Amino acid sequence: MENSSHVVILPFPAQGHRDKYGLYSGRIGSGEDRNDLGRLTEGFTVVMPGHLEKLIREINDAEGESCKIKWMVADANMGWSFAVAKKMGIRAVSFWPPSAALLAFMLRIPSSLRMVATQEKRDNSTEPGMVPIETTEFSWNHIGDPKGQPIIFQLILQNNQATELADVIICNSFHEIEPATFALHPNILPIGPLMADQKFEKPIGHFWQEDMTCLHWLNEQPNNSVVYVAFGSFTVFDRIQLEELAHGLELTEQPFYGSDYIEGENKEKVEELLADEELKARACLWRDIAHRSINEGGSSYENFKKFVNIISQDH
Repeated sequence: MENSSHVVILPFPAQGHRDKYGLYSGRIGSGEDRNDLGRLTEGFTVVMPGHLEKLIREINDAEGESCKIKWMVADANMGWSFAVAKKMGIRAVSFWPPSAALLAFMLRIPSSLRMVATQEKRDNSTEPGMVPIETTEFSWNHIGDPKGQPIIFQLILQNNQATELADVIICNSFHEIEPATFALHPNILPIGPLMADQKFEKPIGHFWQEDMTCLHWLNEQPNNSVVYVAFGSFTVFDRIQLEELAHGLELTEQPFYGSDYIEGENKEKVEELLADEELKARACLWRDIAHRSINEGGSSYENFKKFVNIISQDH
């Protein structure tokens, strides 16, 4: 009888990360505030390694030698888990949900800060050919409460070191949209964009109670026609970002549903931005390229096959 093996899936406990995996069972302490991102990340880096190791041992003991856990696919922001995997003799995959360029930037934090300190340049391009990032826009300055941001920064540094323990790095992007990043970081394997399940069954991987008030309106829309607008668990965006959102929603040419983010003066501004034909044409072009990348023979399709072949191997 051919041996089989299990794969552990470990997302980061935030909506925009969790729903890419579909399902993950987690637990935080009674009475803790999930929205205190600094406290949350600091807590599970201390508490969770022991629980993960215990879980893996229990699964392996129950399943026996022929069906042990051989691989773990973990969010790159759960870097502490890679050390646990290595300790347990499990191969690790680091999964990055946002753009590959952001991951490349995160990995270059030490050299980036040196450039800032020596004032080599005011904008902080991650690499030649990649979009520059203003130093005032560093991500750790925009996540969660200001008191918790130093914790987030230290977590990023720890995750950078932990990523070196991963056997494979995959990301939710596709080669055609970030060619400079993948040329400079060929070890990052793009397998996206990962698409939502098309069966429209009961959603999984959600923290919040499902809102049933929109069902009547949704039932009146054609199948596969509504865009769901969501901004993750900790997002704060300014007027310019709101305008970009409006452009994107218009370019989909689809009805959309989300929380009531657009009203008053902002709603008027959004309505003014919904007529850029050139931008619409570019968005449609990238939409088609993205679809081709995940269809049979596309770049992400082939990369995903490669990834499946890698984790299917027993070592």
